[in-house]
Amino acid sequence: TVQWLAGRGWVIIDDLTGAGEHHLRLHWLAADLLFEVRESPFHVLFALGRSQMTWSMYSSACAQASVIRGGTRIFTNSSSTLTDDEVNLLGWEAPTYGELRPAVSLICETQASLPVKFVTVILVQDSKLESNNDELVILHRGHESSQSDSEIYRTSLLPETNASFPPAGALNV
Repeated sequence: TVQWLAGRGWVIIDDLTGAGEHHLRLHWLAADLLFEVRESPFHVLFALGRSQMTWSMYSSACAQASVIRGGTRIFTNSSSTLTDDEVNLLGWEAPTYGELRPAVSLICETQASLPVKFVTVILVQDSKLESNNDELVILHRGHESSQSDSEIYRTSLLPETNASFPPAGALNV
C-alpha cells in the first residue's frame, strides 16, 4: 500500500505473507543526488537544492541495509548477503537503450520466516519520524516555540498475520 501524506511525503508498506523462511530483499532505485547516510536508525538524506528528502526503511525482522551507487558499495550496516557480482549490477539506471548512468540503490534485506513487513517512509518537509519496536509515528514539526509537534500518521511495524489485500483503510495509488 502507498499512503500520501499531503505534501509531506509517502509511507509504503509491503506485507509479505505466506509460510516458511525466505531471503527477502526490498530494493529502491533513487535518483543520483547528493546524499548522506545515517545509521541509527538507518535513513538516507538526499539533497534537493536547498531542501532535503529523507528515505527510511524498516523491517519487522532483523535486517541489513545497504546503499550502492554505480556498482560501488557505499554503505552496509552489517554483513550483507550481496555478492560482489550483484553489487556491480546495482546502483545504475538506463534512461535509454545503450546508456548507463549512476543511480542510488537503497536495499533492506533479511532472512526470516513469513510474515514480514517492510515499511518505507519518504519525507520531504517539516516532518519528524519516531519509531520503537512496534510502531512508527510521523509528526508535523511545530514552527513556533509554543506550537508542539502534531501526529499525522501512525502504523504498526509488526507483520500482518491475517492480512487482507489491501488492508482496510489503505489508499492505493
